[in-house]
Amino acid sequence: MSLTTSPEATRSQTTPRPVLLLTGLLALLAVVVTFTAEMVAPAADPPSLLVLLGLLVALLVAGSLNLEYHVRGQTAAFDHFEAALVPALYFLPPWLVVALAAIAKIISQVRRRVRPVKAAFNVIQWSAAAAVGALTFAWAAGLGTGERRLLAVAVAVLATVVVNALAILAMLSLVQQRPPGQRLPAGAVAILRSTALTGLINIAFGVLFVATATTAPIAAPLLLVPLAALHWASRGYAVARVEETRLRTTRLAVTALGADADWEAALGRFLAAVGYGMHRDVVDLAVRVPNGLEVRRWRRDGPAVAVELPLDQAGTLLPALLGLEQPVQLDAAHGDLHLRRLLRNDGYRDCAAAPVRVTGEVDGVLAFYDARSPVTLPERELTIIAELAREVGLARERAGLLGTVVEERAKMSQIVNDIRDGIVTLGAEGKVHTWNPALERITGFSAAELVGTTRLGRLDPRDVAGRRIRFDRWPSLLDQAPADVHIRTKDGARRWLSCSYAQGNDDSGRLNRLIVMARDVTELKHIEGRLAEQTAVLELIASGEPVEVSLELLARDLAASDEGLACAVLLTSRTDPDLLEGVALAGIDVAVLEALDALRVGADAGWPGRAVEARRGVFVDDIEIDPGSRSVRAVARVHGIRACSAVPIRAPDGDRVIGALVVLSPQPRPDAEARDHDLLERAAHLAAVAVARSEFEAQLAHQATHDALTGLPNRVLLIDRTARALSALTEDSIAVMVFVDLDRFKLINDSMGHEAGDQLLVEIGDRLRSAVRDGDTVARFGGDEFTILAVGTGDAAFLDLARRIQGVFTAPFTLGGNDVVVSASIGVALGGPATEADELVNDADAAMYRAKERGGNRYELYESSMRGPAMLNLVTHNALHLALDRGELVLVYQPIIDLRSGSMEAVEALVRWRHPQRGLLLPEAFLPLAERTGLIQPIGEFVVLTALAQAHEWRTAGPDGGPLAVNVNLSARELGQADLAGSVADAIAATGVDPASIRFEITESALLHDLDATRATLWQLKGLGVGLSIDDFGTGYAPLTYLRRFPVDGLKIDRSFVSGLEAERADRAIVAAVIGLAHALDLTATAEGVETERQLAALRELGCDAAQGFYLAPPVLAHELVPELALVMSPATHRPETSST
Repeated sequence: MSLTTSPEATRSQTTPRPVLLLTGLLALLAVVVTFTAEMVAPAADPPSLLVLLGLLVALLVAGSLNLEYHVRGQTAAFDHFEAALVPALYFLPPWLVVALAAIAKIISQVRRRVRPVKAAFNVIQWSAAAAVGALTFAWAAGLGTGERRLLAVAVAVLATVVVNALAILAMLSLVQQRPPGQRLPAGAVAILRSTALTGLINIAFGVLFVATATTAPIAAPLLLVPLAALHWASRGYAVARVEETRLRTTRLAVTALGADADWEAALGRFLAAVGYGMHRDVVDLAVRVPNGLEVRRWRRDGPAVAVELPLDQAGTLLPALLGLEQPVQLDAAHGDLHLRRLLRNDGYRDCAAAPVRVTGEVDGVLAFYDARSPVTLPERELTIIAELAREVGLARERAGLLGTVVEERAKMSQIVNDIRDGIVTLGAEGKVHTWNPALERITGFSAAELVGTTRLGRLDPRDVAGRRIRFDRWPSLLDQAPADVHIRTKDGARRWLSCSYAQGNDDSGRLNRLIVMARDVTELKHIEGRLAEQTAVLELIASGEPVEVSLELLARDLAASDEGLACAVLLTSRTDPDLLEGVALAGIDVAVLEALDALRVGADAGWPGRAVEARRGVFVDDIEIDPGSRSVRAVARVHGIRACSAVPIRAPDGDRVIGALVVLSPQPRPDAEARDHDLLERAAHLAAVAVARSEFEAQLAHQATHDALTGLPNRVLLIDRTARALSALTEDSIAVMVFVDLDRFKLINDSMGHEAGDQLLVEIGDRLRSAVRDGDTVARFGGDEFTILAVGTGDAAFLDLARRIQGVFTAPFTLGGNDVVVSASIGVALGGPATEADELVNDADAAMYRAKERGGNRYELYESSMRGPAMLNLVTHNALHLALDRGELVLVYQPIIDLRSGSMEAVEALVRWRHPQRGLLLPEAFLPLAERTGLIQPIGEFVVLTALAQAHEWRTAGPDGGPLAVNVNLSARELGQADLAGSVADAIAATGVDPASIRFEITESALLHDLDATRATLWQLKGLGVGLSIDDFGTGYAPLTYLRRFPVDGLKIDRSFVSGLEAERADRAIVAAVIGLAHALDLTATAEGVETERQLAALRELGCDAAQGFYLAPPVLAHELVPELALVMSPATHRPETSST
């Protein structure tokens, strides 16, 4: 019998010194006892070599057929060495017995690759036991022969059993480090019991063998049969016991993995259980970590350890095992050669390992090591190890999930504790289960006061309608649980909570708790209240209510925002900016404000005045201790005022302070600025918006009824006042309307520029105001037209008014440093109670036209005969408005003939009006009216766009499709437009016309208006690529030097000079001079209004380049135009009855 303890887990482990000392003592004992036995034993013949070899073989076989018992962490190996030792003691001398025992054990230890120190202990242990047995047999054998000699050998073997048992117990004590004198080592009783039983069996078989060998030698080998049967039966029993123990410990190990929430503790128990259960010396569990492997190692003969290994660590087995996909068994004959080499390097003879999978991926390895060959079959052991590895993987998954759950629970708990919203859980009958810190902050009640109680009613919860909420009956509230709850806090304050609700169920799905999430919305409710008040104010502002109404509502809302407050909205006085006026008051009157010096602006004034002066808020927490309130302290005390907050009211543009907003309190207001600043600033902004809206509406009303240039009432206000004046007339009173139209204002405006014209209009308005009474109305009717409305008695006074108004124009006006004399045509009309306002204005307008027809610079009193022409002008003006929209304006084209070649070189576009009632109207029938009323601009745009489109159409039709160029007339008003060139460029782009095919004609008089601006406009047009001609040349008195300044291409001789070619020498001379001037300036000369053959001949004689007129070709529609016209035409055929351009 021998004891095999667990191998060292690492090569660095050293053998304890007491173990070496014990081994040495046993060796000394073996030598001394062997020597003594030799001295005591009688002399005998040496045995034959065959006997020696047979006994040696018997000892080897008996020592190899061992049984292992695992008891409390130790492995006891029992064999039949004692049975083979009996014949050796009986037949051999002592020294041979000891020598054969030592040799047999040495061979056995080498074959089993036991570590040297342990092998030495086992060899010496058996040598000592054999020596004691030899000595005992030598002493006992001398007592007799026969049966006594058999008894002696039995006693001798029993002595060897005792020596072996004592050696085992001594070794266990030393390994378990038990001090001398303490109780026996763990498992000693079981080992002694097994030792005694096995020893007695071996002694019995040995004695039987000797007895048989001495009496019937041939029958001695037969005793080996029952011995072998006993051995294998015992071995099978031992294996079954080992398997049972292994399965039991495996179940315990698996249970340990799931029984403890502490993963580390569970893992330690698991490794210990499987180590003992699988009878292994070392168990490793290695799992992947970011930097390598985390290894937990259990050792039978040492403490468990946890280390980290790099994945690329060379020469070690564990990292190499991590690549396994299937379980593996490694020993001297099985497994990968490289892995077996690593196994030997680690000091182990056997290894069984299986991969650990987590969520299907290999995450680690479970490995078992031993320095001895396993007892159980490899397939069975691998299956168990694979199952254990699978359990570890599942446990790791559970641990990960559990860790996640724990972490999430911790986070949730932290969230519940840290969240600003309150959370309370109510059980049956409203019992409070949880009460988070947020609710403690909101309500003032701690969790200790409420959790476990049904005292939630202490908060006096109520809904919006003020009804008490019974949370102790919460199951009936689930369908109608209030979202907004009003509570009373521990200190008595009322707060608003916005609540949401969730149901909680038990494991069976039954409703058992209510979870209430509450957010403190007290400030939000206050803000909502303020917003509602502000919205009401804004609605008043938007609805156009008087500013006083909006400000009064604002003052009342501010006064109601806290108990006992008074409020005043003060605006800067319109007459004195150093004074404030109370526009809206709530809870206070003007007399108190005056007593408090609150209506004066200044650094030393009351609080509102100081706020206006400093342009920032003034906040007084307590007037009784405020140094700046010393002068009004007594007054404030009389009226029960202790605190004040005032902020300036700034206009929306931020530049002007237009007033102040002040709030007065009967109680001190600590931190008044922090409490009131934002509220008052918002209210002040609303007040500013209301005032600005009122001012803006007043401004809009003024703009809608007054002329922007002169500030005079406009046509709308004039008609309104006229209607009011006529309706208020008495029987002895009359109304007079004076209509003033400036003479030749267009010439002044065009020649001196629009700025000069505007200045003239302003000065005329000022003079007219000074010429009338305070109650009379002077209005700008439009353009250069003014009207005066007066009411009085007697016709003479109104005629005198007309003369005074005419006298306004007697003195010259200074424009741009030049004195300009301006005259006016004045019409006067009288009206009574039955007269309509529009009728009176139209009558005065008709009288004005009569004065203008009679040369201007005069006044005319309305007569009924004037109404016809005036009405015609009015009807024509209205119809001309509609003509543009109805497409009644059309263009006709008059050819311009090259007098040298006789071909048509261009056409001039002329506008006509197809009047629905009056037929085709020539330009002189409507263009002057259009010039006066401003309609000339849209008409001009129509002419330009239509003419350019027609020119492009002709050019597109082919070289014979139409004339080479189209001439278009520009009026003086068009030429004065600042964006004329841009408009023409847009028209060119819109029509796609070639600019070279367009020529613009400008009258000579138009060129004289604002010479610099005109010159710039002409150059801009020239830059577009169009041609330019001066129309009606010779009639505008333009200095000839200006021709060099303008980028013109030709001159058109006025028809008045062409018509005199036949009779007037002067006209002929003028025409010749114009033609010569044009040629000298490299310009073309074109005559217009050619009516006779003699005129045409004269023009040819004078060298004129081109001509147009009814004699050559009348204006026709575009589709009627003949591309080629013969120069020679019959005068009788082509002479018209009337002529026109």
